[in-house]
Amino acid sequence: TSDGLSGAVEFVQQDMARFALDRQDFHVVTMLLGTLSHLHSNRDVQACFSCVRDHLADDGIFMLELAHPSQLFSLPLELGAEAWDVSMADADVEDIFVQYGLESDIFDPVNQLLTRTVVVDHPAKVRKAKAKKPTKAKNGKELLEELPLEEEVVQRFFTCQEIQLLAELSGLKVVKLFGDMDRACVMGTEEDE
Repeated sequence: TSDGLSGAVEFVQQDMARFALDRQDFHVVTMLLGTLSHLHSNRDVQACFSCVRDHLADDGIFMLELAHPSQLFSLPLELGAEAWDVSMADADVEDIFVQYGLESDIFDPVNQLLTRTVVVDHPAKVRKAKAKKPTKAKNGKELLEELPLEEEVVQRFFTCQEIQLLAELSGLKVVKLFGDMDRACVMGTEEDE
């Protein structure tokens, strides 16, 4: 291709703490969007890091993105709800409404685990009384019968020192910490504040 990349993409679903792939020579392994936060024990994080190490080429890089560590220390004060609308690709289906977090969600400071409630619904259903479940919105679009959905998601928050220690125990070396996806935002500098 014009960008110099070629080949097929293979999707594999495995436990991220205990995966084994046919290749063990990857130049880059990425774990983005706080995915590591779904591993709650040090044992599972270390196992994950060891699997990554086993699949990296000798000069390979593991790029890990997590919530900014400063969020850990402000969590009890910031618990609340965020909400947004999501447009559906199917023009005949009403858009959905996503709410991430409730005031009643809890943070366990000993284990650094945040339990967040995620609710997915249709704006039309949210506005109407729950007694009568509409099957179509006022605009005539279909409403997904599966909604509303509500689920609790438990996420672990990490400090930089924990990540460095767990990486080293797994045979990885932390080269640099950034406070943002912008490479100019090095952790602990003015750009990081």
